[in-house]
Amino acid sequence: MKCFTVDGSGLDGLKLSDRPAPLPGRGEVLVDVRAVSLNFRDLMVAKGQYGPAGDDPIIAASDMAGVVTAVGDGVTTLGPGDRVVNSPFRFWPAGQLEPEWTRTFVGGAGVDGVLAEQVAYPDHALLPVPASYSFAEASTLTIAGLTAWSGLITHGRAGTGEWALLHGTGGVSIFAAQLAQAFGIHTIVTTASPEKAAIVKENYGVAHTVNYRDDDWPEQVKALTG
Repeated sequence: MKCFTVDGSGLDGLKLSDRPAPLPGRGEVLVDVRAVSLNFRDLMVAKGQYGPAGDDPIIAASDMAGVVTAVGDGVTTLGPGDRVVNSPFRFWPAGQLEPEWTRTFVGGAGVDGVLAEQVAYPDHALLPVPASYSFAEASTLTIAGLTAWSGLITHGRAGTGEWALLHGTGGVSIFAAQLAQAFGIHTIVTTASPEKAAIVKENYGVAHTVNYRDDDWPEQVKALTG
């Protein structure tokens, strides 16, 4: 099986590697990976800046979408042909994140990720992909999408008519802009790029942009929000 591995030494340590094809154990399914999204965390892992690197290279990346091709013993909720997206935690059954569960975060700290032709994954850590989503779209949902939801809705508790300040035009910010539009939340995005400012206004419902390189950008934000 082909996969990309990292060893924490930097981008020069990103290698196309061969690994034995995985087999699903009890409670696991085998997934043919069709799309993988990249997050800033993946760059930090590759550079050895995110947790202990471990002694051996690991398969990179944490977010994927694909198709179930086989199931292990005890699996009843998924079957061959199902389109799925993964949670980046192999074990987080419910509720608040427990410290020991953080060690199951794939694609870092010695835990293999998903940038491979196939992965064996716990069935409880996979969800169906909506029919309207491509594999590429679905693969972006977990880290970027859920981080945006958590910050804006779960913890931020932003509601209709309120304002959200979104820093930059990365994946989390773009997800947050779309969520804000759906909830009727006004948005301001910080960017130093006129081209990116035009894109977020035209495509993602952003009300205003400010240049974070301006010394008075906080005052500009205050003026916009009243």
